[in-house]
Amino acid sequence: MTIVYHGKIENLRRDIAAVKPRLDEQYRKVLGPVRAQRLAEVAGRTLKAESFFDKQEELNERLGMALRPGAPNKFMVATNDVDIDVNSSRTVKIRTAPAFYISEAAMPYSDSKTLLRSFVHEFDHFVWYALQRVPYLLTYGMICQRFKLDMKGSNTAEEWANKIAEEAGKNKEQPLEDRRSGMALAAYARVFTEQNEKTNGILDRMILGAIGITVNLEWRNRQRTYSVVEIPGRRGFGIPNGGDPFMNLSDQQVVERFLKWEEYGNMGAQTHEMAKFMERLKQTRVSRLSIIELEALEKPGRK
Repeated sequence: MTIVYHGKIENLRRDIAAVKPRLDEQYRKVLGPVRAQRLAEVAGRTLKAESFFDKQEELNERLGMALRPGAPNKFMVATNDVDIDVNSSRTVKIRTAPAFYISEAAMPYSDSKTLLRSFVHEFDHFVWYALQRVPYLLTYGMICQRFKLDMKGSNTAEEWANKIAEEAGKNKEQPLEDRRSGMALAAYARVFTEQNEKTNGILDRMILGAIGITVNLEWRNRQRTYSVVEIPGRRGFGIPNGGDPFMNLSDQQVVERFLKWEEYGNMGAQTHEMAKFMERLKQTRVSRLSIIELEALEKPGRK
C-alpha cells in the first residue's frame, strides 16, 4: 500500500480506489522496491484522518496556517522546531508532521483538471518529504521563520519572493546589508519554486502516465532563460525564470538527484548567514510524526 487518502471526499476515495493498484505499482517502478516500502511505511505511520483538511478555516485554526481564499490544493509540513543555532556543534533535531489541504473548493485555483490528478500531484510532494533525508520543503518554511519574513498573504513562494524583492528595491533607507539579504532571499525563493515544482511535475508525469493521464511539461528540453537581479554593492546575477534546468538528465535521473538534494541542490545567491544556516539544516535529523503525535508533544509537560 503506497498512496493514501483518509479524507472526507467520497468521490475522491472512490477514484483513488479504482486506480490504486496501478499507482502503487508505478511508484515501485519509479522509486525501486526499497524506497517504495519506505514510502508506504511513512505514509501508514504519519497519514491519519486528521492529516487531511477540506476546509481552510479548520486547517488554519488547527495548524496555525494562514491559507487565504483562492488557495489551491496543498501539501504542507507542520513543525514548531525552528530554532537552529548555526554556531552550535550539537545535532539538530526537527519534529515534523505532514498535512494536506484537498478540497473541491480549491479546484478553480488548481492547475489540475480533476481532483484525482490534483491529489496525486500533492501526494508526490509527500513522496519527497517521506524519502529525502532532510525534506527539501523544510528549507522554504524554515528560512522564512529563521529570517522572520512574513508569508501571510502569499499563497506561493514566488509571490513571497516578489514581495521581498520589491521591498528591497524600493526601500532606499533600509541598511545596505538588509537590502542585500532581502534580494538574496528573493533569489532563493525563486530557485526553491523552480526546483520544487518542476521536479514534482516530472514525477507527476511518470506516475500519472500509468493511469492514462498525460502531463504536459512545456518547459522540458527548452533552453534556459534568465532575469537579472541587482543586489546593491555587487554585480547583477541571473536567476533562471524559464526553460529546463535538467536539460541533460533523464526523468529518472532527475528523481534520483532530487531525492538527494543536499548533494546536488544549488540555492543560488546566498548571504553568509543564510549559507551557514542552510549547511546546518542539511545536517539535521528529521522526525516524521502524525499531526496527532506532534500535537501531543506540544502539550504541557511533554518534550
